Order: sequence, then structure tokens, then C-alpha cells
Amino acid sequence: MKELSVVAILTVFICSIVTVNAEVNTSEGGEFAYLSNLQAYRVTFDKGVEYNYTEMKMGNIEYHEGIQLSGYQSTEYYAYFNLNGTYKSLTGLVGLDDISTNAAKVTLFFLGDDKELVKMDMVAGDLPRNINLDVSGVRRLTVKADQKNHFSLTTIDLVNMTLWKSAPTPVPILSATTIAPT
Repeated sequence: MKELSVVAILTVFICSIVTVNAEVNTSEGGEFAYLSNLQAYRVTFDKGVEYNYTEMKMGNIEYHEGIQLSGYQSTEYYAYFNLNGTYKSLTGLVGLDDISTNAAKVTLFFLGDDKELVKMDMVAGDLPRNINLDVSGVRRLTVKADQKNHFSLTTIDLVNMTLWKSAPTPVPILSATTIAPT
């Protein structure tokens, strides 16, 4: 596992106390649930977490399904989700919200049972990125943000974050990086 930061990750293991109760939907791509319906069981973002927040904007495009994580004073933030080993993949769109200050710089990690699934460096003004992560067997999903500029408003949008139960190849997600200019 790659070294994540100077500050050690302190984790409280909750074994089967919290159950996964997200509504499961079905599409041509298979069974799925939105991460925003799961709700984190522990959060350390000091400005808070909003679920299905209606004012998410990245690259000047508005999004309406997702989670918004905001931090200001700390350098590391975490959100923990209990997946209970139920899902195979996680897809979605990730980026810094347009409301983030120009100085906002963050390294975002997705960890499955403390193992790094993906690491992304983001700065204010970057376009959002599609992710497609293998979460097979993962019991605890951790979203960790390592803020590089202390005291800059950092707001991270996790848009259309979809947990797939049965689909090896999920339905593609339309994003700002795939939309042709008109």
C-alpha cells in the first residue's frame, strides 16, 4: 500500500453493527444503489456533508445526485461508508466544486478496507473525472481528502456515485469531459 500521508489513519472498526440499507434499483446495466442513499456512518469534514445536494457545480455544469464534502480548517478529512461486501463496482464523477477557492488543492483517496483503490490530485478549476472502482468484497469504503492549502475552502463533489451489485460493465456516465461543445 502506498504511504498516504504523514498523519496516520486512525480507524474505528465497526463490525456488522451498521447494515447496508440503500434502496437497490435495476437498470439495463444491472442492480445498483446510489452512494448518496447509503449515508456515511462517520464523517470528519468540518464544514459538513450534504446528501443529494442540489447546488453542485463542476466545470460550470450543475449536478443534482450526489454527495458534497466540505472542509476548511483541517488538512485531512474522512467519510466512512459501510458496504458490507455487497457491491462489485463504484462508478461516478468526482471533482472540486466551482465554489472551492482558487487556492484549493486536494489529494482524494478512495480506500477499500484501508487499501488504496485510487488516488487523485485535484486543484480548483480542474474538470471532473469519471471513476470506475472495483469494490468487490469491500466492507468499509473510506473517502479521504488530504487538503494541501490550509484555510482554503475545499468542496468535493461525488456525483452520480453508483454502487453496482451485479453489473461487470456499468452503464456509461455522461460527464463534463465527454460532452462536446455546442
